[in-house]
Amino acid sequence: MNRPEERDLIAKALRDSLSEAEKHEWQQLLESDAELRGRFGEELALDRALEQLPDVKLSSNFTSLVVQAALREPKQRKRWSFPLPWLQPVFARVAAGLIMISVLGISIAHYYRKAERADMALGVRSFTEVASALGNNHAPAAEVFQNFEAIQRLSMPSEGDLDMELLVALQK
Repeated sequence: MNRPEERDLIAKALRDSLSEAEKHEWQQLLESDAELRGRFGEELALDRALEQLPDVKLSSNFTSLVVQAALREPKQRKRWSFPLPWLQPVFARVAAGLIMISVLGISIAHYYRKAERADMALGVRSFTEVASALGNNHAPAAEVFQNFEAIQRLSMPSEGDLDMELLVALQK
């Protein structure tokens, strides 16, 4: 006999609601199956223990109290939760702030590199303009940039353009 049928027979035997055929079948099962006799004995003892309990008067709002107690119980979280719940919003804000600062820093570094490249391009352009201007005076450009005296002559103004008073004041 399978388990649900045994459970049904045990329940009916405890309530004394077995038919004559079922009573005869029940007696044969109890005599042949020691495990079933043991389970029936446990159920019978439990039933007698429950009958000996005093009746407890339920309050008129019992259902309401049960629902309120169920609502007060903390809900089980199915997903992973942060170990310190009060720290979770702080952590999220700090993480967002760090991400914003990182993006800002990367943007500034990119802009700085771009500006440096533009300045370098302007320097090369002005250098090539000077080199081409010197090349037009029939002076060999490579010699002008290798010979420091030639560079110094190019950058020195004539004596009439010098402000001697300013030069004397700066040397003091």
